[in-house]
Amino acid sequence: MTFRYDGADHRQRTTKLTFSGPPSRHQAGGSSFRVDLQPTAKTTIEIVIELEDRGSGVLEIQPTGKLSQSLLQDVRVETDNPLFDRILSRSFDDLRMLLMREREETFFAAGVPWYVALFGRDSIITALETLLYDPSIAANTLILLANYQGQHNHGWRDEEPGKILHELRVGEMANLQEVPQTPYYGTVDATPLFIVLLAEYVRWTGDLDIWQRLHGNVDAALGWIDRDANHDGDGFTDYQSKSDKGMANHGWKDSGNSIRNRDGSLAVPPIALVEVQGYVYRAKLDAAWLFRQDGDEERAHRLEIDANNLRRRFKRAYWMPRERYLAVALQRNGRQAQSITSNPGQALWSGIVDLDYAAAVARRLLDKALFNGWGIRTLAA
Repeated sequence: MTFRYDGADHRQRTTKLTFSGPPSRHQAGGSSFRVDLQPTAKTTIEIVIELEDRGSGVLEIQPTGKLSQSLLQDVRVETDNPLFDRILSRSFDDLRMLLMREREETFFAAGVPWYVALFGRDSIITALETLLYDPSIAANTLILLANYQGQHNHGWRDEEPGKILHELRVGEMANLQEVPQTPYYGTVDATPLFIVLLAEYVRWTGDLDIWQRLHGNVDAALGWIDRDANHDGDGFTDYQSKSDKGMANHGWKDSGNSIRNRDGSLAVPPIALVEVQGYVYRAKLDAAWLFRQDGDEERAHRLEIDANNLRRRFKRAYWMPRERYLAVALQRNGRQAQSITSNPGQALWSGIVDLDYAAAVARRLLDKALFNGWGIRTLAA
């Protein structure tokens, strides 16, 4: 049985169902089976589902199928807690379900059902968190994102040279240019995280060949951070959308109303998120480490100076003395957006928070306004 859709983009999409045995009856839009079973007897009906997308220029993005069963298998974790082991096993099964492939490169899709696509931030972070289990996915993700790295200034897609994409769609609306995700570059954090993932991959594997292959991509990414990601000239990495169908917010909290002031009003662009400064800080230190592998001590030293200057300015700009906490962002004219959120927790991960402030941030993350016993709220109650 075959279902077919002829798209306005002149592509033919089909879903083919193959049954292990002939159906008893065919009818419009379906098939039925009549099964007669004796007591204790059983039978099996197998259905194979195949998807096909025909047309010129079709991107070969597809599930990994049986290939996924061989991935994330290099390392096994077993504990004396059966419940924890089952949770871990279920999590790995879910991760394998999210594995996708474009031609030869395997990556994690962002999520089911609406985000089965390549996302810069989500694919990078998941590859980073699974480096221990299968570093090949990180290498594939880096190569794929490098292939799509921004080349031009294109307002419709929020594209700028050196920028790592936010989202890639390959469906009918994308093909007709009704949406900007072709790809869309409206993310402020994927670019520094790209550098972080590359450095971590090289540290884990010792694979300097990929560093040589992506050397120019790292140069371009650093260029974007220093040249295009600082709209108001204050030295902090920020964002302001240019696309009329783009996203208002370019961080991981990307809903239109997610970055607010204490009184509930929306922060005014350009917006420099607290966690993004940490990503940039870590990316510059990681880039310095990579350049040092080439013996480029001068470039490494300059990057370390940049990172340390950022760390020093960060403390003055984001710290809220009365709250003993970090602001979620700086907005237009350098004003703090002072809502209490979980975002500063990621600044702890990146290392940009001084130790004398880190303890206060950690305590605030675990107070009753943010921590509810199950996890940390994104916005304080």
